[in-house]
Amino acid sequence: MNRNPFCFDRPALGEDFYDRKGKIEEAVGLIKKPHCFSIIGEEGIGKTSFLKRIISKEVLETYGIDLEQYILVYFNIGKLHRVTEEKFVEAIYRKLSEYCDSEIESKDLFEEFTHLLDRLTSDGKKVVIALDEFENAKSILGGDFSHWLRNAFQKQNVMAITASHRTVAELEEPQSKWSPLFNIFINLSLGFFKEEESQKMITEMFGKRGLSLSTEEISFLKELSGGNPYLIQLLGNYFYKKKKKETEIDFQRFKNEMLYRAKDHFEWCWNSLRDEERRCIEKVRKGDCDFDSQVENKMKERGYLVEKDNKLYLFSELFLLFVDEKMKLEKMPSYHKTLYLLKKSLSRRSQRFFVILATVISMILLYITFQENEWAATLLLAIIVGLIAAIADFFLHQV
Repeated sequence: MNRNPFCFDRPALGEDFYDRKGKIEEAVGLIKKPHCFSIIGEEGIGKTSFLKRIISKEVLETYGIDLEQYILVYFNIGKLHRVTEEKFVEAIYRKLSEYCDSEIESKDLFEEFTHLLDRLTSDGKKVVIALDEFENAKSILGGDFSHWLRNAFQKQNVMAITASHRTVAELEEPQSKWSPLFNIFINLSLGFFKEEESQKMITEMFGKRGLSLSTEEISFLKELSGGNPYLIQLLGNYFYKKKKKETEIDFQRFKNEMLYRAKDHFEWCWNSLRDEERRCIEKVRKGDCDFDSQVENKMKERGYLVEKDNKLYLFSELFLLFVDEKMKLEKMPSYHKTLYLLKKSLSRRSQRFFVILATVISMILLYITFQENEWAATLLLAIIVGLIAAIADFFLHQV
């Protein structure tokens, strides 16, 4: 009962998974047909958790699917080092071959794979191939291989589910010789939670462990996360730990700590954006709405921008602070930027440690130098140490 209900460092499985009921129903409906579809969403949105959830025994049986009539395999393409067409097909082949006595006998792996699908579906069973981190297959998509995959996934009673940051159309190299792979997939987008959904999730997750939050605390976490599932899990995880130890939490201090902990996530998101998308975010932050409407719509769809009272805002106060720092760094001279980043990389405790260390070293050196004249050494020591402490304190607080 004391286990932290929030998990941001691993997929949310079983009781840790929260909501997405509407999307689950949509996904299960496509599995019943069967029809290929792609789970699309930002980093940390919960694609892996959602993919594993919809092919779980618990969910499928809840929606009346007879598991005896299905063969479901899951594979994370991110596990393949330097993806090739052969590695990709062989990995899936070995997963499927567990459901029948089959070894790769033909010299043609692709032909053998096609035969295996025929054998598995010969008695009317449906084969569902779930491919996580599908963006790792980008280098092999397009041309003849995409055409071959298209034929394999379009076989009767065979379907594929992919999960990636981008659509199959964006991952696939354009080619005109064959029909593209992407047009056999329906896109199922996972977005951020709405305000009421975020509030409900935060309240219920804490309630699981018998903790109730004040209205102010719930509002604080909701605004800070902006409905991003990853941020809700991250903030909830650390807020839960503090609630177990402290009666009152300093919001500003907590916000600063969470900005530090979310920085790598935000950096990844920032680097995944195109130049025009970054410019759009920077303009919104400045209150400038002069940008391409298509870019605006795309950023709304991806969750980075929200519209309230006919005005655009960044989705999260935490992300807003990250963008402010980015914009601040762009205006700095290179030497100032280096000092600023050095300061940011050190915790307050580390900063104090270096100030004290510098002071102690100075005292030792001065004592050694002037130890013959005790009165002069003492006076000079006091003056110089005071100056060093003042300069160090000014530097740490003004850079």
